[in-house]
Amino acid sequence: MYSAEGYDVAGLIGEGIKYAISHGDTTPTAIRMGIKQYLDSLTGTNVYHGVAKDYAFDPSTHELATAVDSLYYFYKVENGTVVNLGNATEVLGG
Repeated sequence: MYSAEGYDVAGLIGEGIKYAISHGDTTPTAIRMGIKQYLDSLTGTNVYHGVAKDYAFDPSTHELATAVDSLYYFYKVENGTVVNLGNATEVLGG
């Protein structure tokens, strides 16, 4: 059910690697720091648009800057196809 989120995490790391290399980082340590800088830049209006959802982080806690209810999604199977019903706020009301 959460393969899209896993795909998004791989995309986030990939974008971080591209960011690091574009800033001249070439060693493993420097690339790791570049990935961290990229992730730290994802705040407020600068978000990563994943296939499952958008991602940004709270700069003070480094946790996702998304309301908890928005992190949980509901799905159902219709005619053999998985259908995304929306996040908890959308499905259950908020």
